[in-house]
Amino acid sequence: GRPKPKIFGSFSAETNPSFVFKADFLEREIKKALEATFKNLAKKAGPKGADEVFCLLASPWYAGQTRILHFSDQEPFEVTPFLINKLKEDEKKLLKDKDLRLVEKEEVKYVLNGYAMENPFGKRTKNFELYLYISFAKKNFMNEVEGLAKKFLKTPAVSFQTASFVGFKGLKSLFCLKDNFLFIDFSEETTEVVLSRDGYLEETASFAQGSHYFVRRLAQALNIPLGEAVSLLGQYEENHLRPEEKQKIDAILEEAKEKWLSLFARVLEGMSGAFFMPQKIFFLASGGFFDNLLSFAGARKFARLGEFSAIKPISQPALVSHFVSRPGLSLPQKNLTAIFALFVNKGNKM
Repeated sequence: GRPKPKIFGSFSAETNPSFVFKADFLEREIKKALEATFKNLAKKAGPKGADEVFCLLASPWYAGQTRILHFSDQEPFEVTPFLINKLKEDEKKLLKDKDLRLVEKEEVKYVLNGYAMENPFGKRTKNFELYLYISFAKKNFMNEVEGLAKKFLKTPAVSFQTASFVGFKGLKSLFCLKDNFLFIDFSEETTEVVLSRDGYLEETASFAQGSHYFVRRLAQALNIPLGEAVSLLGQYEENHLRPEEKQKIDAILEEAKEKWLSLFARVLEGMSGAFFMPQKIFFLASGGFFDNLLSFAGARKFARLGEFSAIKPISQPALVSHFVSRPGLSLPQKNLTAIFALFVNKGNKM
């Protein structure tokens, strides 16, 4: 296999929360953060820049779903690369919105006469289904990211992937998953849920509540500025508050957690249909209070989930061993970025 990747440096620029979730405000914030990030990466890369830049799009910066493409005939036919490419191109033509740009069209499952197969080529069938994960993003946004990468890192090549696909492929490879699992990416403004069934990416969904929602609730309940609420949450996580202060914040966060859990439950109900949800759940958050959002007690409220065998927060110690060890090794602040680095290092074939 490929050698372990070596991290030479990482940089993170946070986006500021606002009292109301507004797309235009968030877009301005992310553009400022992107420019700051590329400037710092340029300093680390030196005058030669980078040969290639890989960009990971997280929710809400893209939309993705798994589509099922059908082809059938009365007589048996052979499944060929030409047939699959034709199905994919026909699907791509359905994109009418000229403001959107295709990010991925990844083959995730092949079904011949009702049976899933790893390699369908050369097989004969009367009914063929191709499960295709397809994702799009705003063309202008992707163009701006490309422009920043080329300006600061002098790169001739910029590639894009999405959090849903990378999270699914990365976790499947890292933990040797062949059965059902749920992957949850809890970020600043959104929570994204990815359902894998029988080792295939089956469905994705998201809702507009992330860590900034809890910051907003603190600020509103205590009538304090957002920056002060961020600082207060940090003190709470580090157990630096007086008992009476902690008790007050406990109550506010518990109420916010109940609201988040109710929206999470609604997403699961929409995804699961007649099936029970997987018992294995992988939860990606920023640590501290948020790692315990999906506690066993809270999750048991959702009867459709059944009994959990594992709710696993993905922490940095679980990822460090996959990189070259060196003094002062520091992984990217966001764990999904570290998983993305492993994904890219394996040639996007995890």
